[in-house]
Amino acid sequence: MFYLKCEKCGEIFANDEVAKDYCDGGYRGEPHESCPYCGCDDLTDVEQCSICGKWVERSYGCMGHEVCEDCLEDNMDVRTVCDFGEQNPEDVEISGLFASVYSKEEINDILLADFMKLPEQKQMEFCKNYAEDDRNQFAEFIG
Repeated sequence: MFYLKCEKCGEIFANDEVAKDYCDGGYRGEPHESCPYCGCDDLTDVEQCSICGKWVERSYGCMGHEVCEDCLEDNMDVRTVCDFGEQNPEDVEISGLFASVYSKEEINDILLADFMKLPEQKQMEFCKNYAEDDRNQFAEFIG
């Protein structure tokens, strides 16, 4: 089951509650669907934020893990984005010397320590850009 929001009256209702009229503007025998409260046909698919429960427009790449803008922003901190990055590793070539001296975990610790030396504003900029680049996966990770 999915939910719809009427853009006119703001009511949210289950898709099986939608008003159907088979003679008012349907396409090829399909019913014309409208809000059961006000009759408006400007309907938006919505889903509850998996963190706070606020209703947000559903994005089909993220079904079941929809996250509102506020929760997304609240979770774009350095620790959460670093944890997300660890679950989405990149294939990066490094010097064979460093790979023979340090473990993957030690290399990540060294890079994190260097990253933490950046001004906090720059850290947040990098975190937000990284999380935004893969927004649906990040929402799934935090949701």
